[in-house]
Amino acid sequence: MGLDVFESIRATRPSSESDWLEQSFVANLGDVIQSVGVMNERQGLTPVDGASSPRDWDALIAHVRKAARGPVGPVGADITMQARHREAQAQALLRSAHKRLDEAAEREAQAEARVRAAEERARLAEARAAARIEMAETRARRAEEAARSALDWLQRIRQAGMTEAGAGPAMAPPLGLRLRNVA
Repeated sequence: MGLDVFESIRATRPSSESDWLEQSFVANLGDVIQSVGVMNERQGLTPVDGASSPRDWDALIAHVRKAARGPVGPVGADITMQARHREAQAQALLRSAHKRLDEAAEREAQAEARVRAAEERARLAEARAAARIEMAETRARRAEEAARSALDWLQRIRQAGMTEAGAGPAMAPPLGLRLRNVA
């Protein structure tokens, strides 16, 4: 017949090969034409080709539309029911997947909360340990200072006792240098 359906598309988008859209359309159009041919044979209509006589184009268009919609009757109802069943299964799977994703996200959030709580406890324990170390170091410095003072006092007493060679009672430590119980 010489009718090129894709001429306008090729004019706007030239290519050396047929593109996917054209191939898909031709494949689907072939299925529709085949269905129309089968329906024409069932209903006793003449085939559509260049040799056929003029016909009622409105009836032909109605047949093409009917074929494009799919089979009607028990076969069509069965196909429709199967499609609905598959769609229901797909929806159920999708809901199940969303539920599992939500549960996984919730478990992840709970795990992150536990990790944050453990990190906070570790920071607090570290701060307490640092404070205890600081207090122990302070006590150790004070004990060291007290030990030095006591050692100085003992050395002065020995020196004073050696120089006086028994000339009087031993000296008492000065008031500021008395040993304290540091514990």
